[in-house]
Order: sequence, then structure tokens, then C-alpha cells
Amino acid sequence: MPPGHAKRYGIGEYIRDGYIRIDDPSRWGLRRDGYYVRAGDYVYEVNRETHQVLNLIGAIADILN
Repeated sequence: MPPGHAKRYGIGEYIRDGYIRIDDPSRWGLRRDGYYVRAGDYVYEVNRETHQVLNLIGAIADILN
């Protein structure tokens, strides 16, 4: 799928595959104890065990700036 066309997940949905874990969230201004993943062009806070979306953080471009 081309960049920018990936599915955007909503709160309560599950991200099962196609994601990259963010290892050092505090580096990007996110909570150190949160569990965050990047899926497509978006960053999500997800439940560590189930990968259920808890919060849509925003577009990756916004977080990197």
C-alpha cells in the first residue's frame, strides 16, 4: 500500500501486524511508561498485551517536528 494510504485505526480497534514499536517514546515527547507503535503514517498508544488502540497520538510528521 502506498505511503499515506494505510488504514487509520480508531480507539478500540486492534493493530495486529504492520506496525513498528517506538522504543524510546520520551525522545518524541511521549510518556516514558506508555507503549506506542507506528502503523502507516500514524502513531498510536496501544495496550501492551492486546495491541488494542488506546489513543491516536497523531501523524508521524507532526510528532517528528
